[in-house]
Amino acid sequence: GIAVPLEKLDLAIAAGEVSTIAPEIAPDDAEAEESIEEYSDIYTYSILDDGRLAYVETYEMYNNKTHESISTSYFVICDKAGQELLRTNLTEHVPEDGYFWANMIVPSAEGTFFLMSYELIMEVDLNGNVLGLIEPSNVTADMYQILFYKDGYPVVGVWNSDWTKRSFCSVDIRKGEVVEELTLPDNFGNYNVFDGGNSG
Repeated sequence: GIAVPLEKLDLAIAAGEVSTIAPEIAPDDAEAEESIEEYSDIYTYSILDDGRLAYVETYEMYNNKTHESISTSYFVICDKAGQELLRTNLTEHVPEDGYFWANMIVPSAEGTFFLMSYELIMEVDLNGNVLGLIEPSNVTADMYQILFYKDGYPVVGVWNSDWTKRSFCSVDIRKGEVVEELTLPDNFGNYNVFDGGNSG
């Protein structure tokens, strides 16, 4: 090709001196450099009666070349100094076609934990053993806040099916059933509730 100053480009094309102008060609996706993005997220936790911290950590990895995404969740317990005491891979217990991302931890009266997800509920003990997998019901799938405990059951806020009303209920998580519906003040939304664990 012939290098032509920009101001003479039109004349050069008209004169046949430049027959083709080849733009820069970006490398196609096959030649793009592979990069992997990794991050961890801790969205929910519970403080044990002795001050230890239990939480669910979700590790995410994304490959920008293959567009492959891997998500792995762990149940972790740390001591008061932040030293990790145990870590259990929860994703290993999820059915092959399932997905698990915990949005809330609910302690049980028996000292276990319900790791709540819209897709699946896992019950784990303080040693990190997964004791059971529970399919969420229309009650437990829409739990959004633990208020306190009554007669060994967590009292939670639950939305109705069209999200127009919330109720406060004690809930049997294993059965997915409301044990008792409670009446709280209409202005309850003006208050914050701080989780007191099994102590209420």
